[in-house]
Amino acid sequence: MPRFAANLSMMFTEVPFLDRFGAAARAGFKGVEFLFPYEHDVDTVVAAKADAGVEIALFNMPPGDWDAGERGLACLPGREAEFSDGVAMALDYAKALDCPRLHVMAGLAPEGADRAELETVYCANLAHAAAALDGTGRTALIEPINTRDIPGFFLNYQADARRFQDRVGAANLRIQMDLYHVQIMEGDLAMAIRGQLDRVGHIQIAGVPERHEPDVGEINYPYLFALLDELGFPGWLGCEYRPKGRTEDGLGWVRPYLVDGPTGRHGCIAGFVSVLIPPGAPNQFLGGAQREFVDHVFVITVVGLVSGQMHQALYLVARHHHRVVGGSRHRCDAPEQSGFTAAFAAFGVQGMQEFYRTDGAGSLVAFDGAPFRVNACGHQWGFLEPFCWLAGNIQTAECRGYAHSAWEVSGQGRPVEQGPNLFDPHRTASRVGT
Repeated sequence: MPRFAANLSMMFTEVPFLDRFGAAARAGFKGVEFLFPYEHDVDTVVAAKADAGVEIALFNMPPGDWDAGERGLACLPGREAEFSDGVAMALDYAKALDCPRLHVMAGLAPEGADRAELETVYCANLAHAAAALDGTGRTALIEPINTRDIPGFFLNYQADARRFQDRVGAANLRIQMDLYHVQIMEGDLAMAIRGQLDRVGHIQIAGVPERHEPDVGEINYPYLFALLDELGFPGWLGCEYRPKGRTEDGLGWVRPYLVDGPTGRHGCIAGFVSVLIPPGAPNQFLGGAQREFVDHVFVITVVGLVSGQMHQALYLVARHHHRVVGGSRHRCDAPEQSGFTAAFAAFGVQGMQEFYRTDGAGSLVAFDGAPFRVNACGHQWGFLEPFCWLAGNIQTAECRGYAHSAWEVSGQGRPVEQGPNLFDPHRTASRVGT
């Protein structure tokens, strides 16, 4: 199961830095990372962490004069003493914050400098940092960064990171693999992960090319998350991206992985109760839902209750049956209510808040990242009104939802396909792209 750490230097910037620990925890994150804590007294940061109840996965060693444009000291000749002092400062913070990883920023290669000399200085500094951290059981990380975001950065490619790792030869020197940077510089992410995961100590993610949420852009992150699970990666995935808008509004992509606890379990218990309702129940309550729908509720419920991994329930149904690709047509024999059911059974009220988040114009934004508008609402949805109200969807008195087995997603206003409304066989429902 992927473990996601919110990057507090980029996310939750709506509040001051020390308040972001609590904001991340309230959003469901159990881990955080950030660039630098040094402008705050260490005890103050310790208190913010303790109050939020989160783990700190990573932060950076001092970068030199950040405001003047410096981006690390490790490769810079003549700055070795300053680098060593930074290692000591970072280690003091890491001990107090119980942080197991520190990123050693390579820095900008001075114009005209001899590359071989820079590599010699870099490897010597890495050896010093790794030795200092090894005595405390901590890991030093090196991160290749793309040439577009930081022109002139000394370390850009994964192969060079592996080469320096081998040259230094320290067991606790590992690669910080930011998939955003890897995609821009090299691509072929899945094979890159397979080829060096045993060298990786930390992974970071962001959408490419804009560095927004991971579900925005050209990378298929769900595939990569599944791959990391398959390969047994035990570490954190740092969410080092710049939200397109308000941080909380863009967390739909990660909620399936974050929600695990009383709220989700209560939702599953409610789902289990619904399993007890016979398929032929009156339309006023269950709308004559088909047996297959009830079976899906049962699967979601069992997985959620037994394993406690709420995101697995979403994967079993919503990810499988709630797939939408803009401009494409898909058919699905399984009832589309499974998307709604997964949201409630897996996430309870928190899931409903995402599933029924509106754009103010009657459109819905699905928790699975697919925008859609629903044209079918009516009395047969009445039994869902309490859940809609709990979720904060009080703009209308009726529940917005959909129940059909075929649709067409279109951003150009093409006619939509209609299918049977499984909550009422005498009515139809339709879905169009927003």
